[in-house]
Amino acid sequence: RLAPSIPYTTPTVSLDDDQLRVLYPGEDNTACKEWSATGGNTIKSFYVTHATETGYDFFTVSADGVEVYNKSGNKTNKFVDISASPATTLEACMTADSSTQEGFGGEVTGVFY
Repeated sequence: RLAPSIPYTTPTVSLDDDQLRVLYPGEDNTACKEWSATGGNTIKSFYVTHATETGYDFFTVSADGVEVYNKSGNKTNKFVDISASPATTLEACMTADSSTQEGFGGEVTGVFY
């Protein structure tokens, strides 16, 4: 579920570009990356940023295999609260339609334990 806009707060773990950033995968393709919490921690919320072709290309995030975020268009540091069902693993995916839209993508920029 999406929380109302809140001021940016520094996450417990800031993710770098190689962890959950997924770039445009090519026409009619999906690309995904997965990240797991360490040390027995559970993920209670996260920030997502993406730029996609509105209504055609989608950025999704699943928590322990359950889709918790699926949007298109442009978002910057959108807070997503999953504290009702904390998870240990996030999977971020970028799905593109048949039009070429180089430069689009999305990422989970930070998580909260």
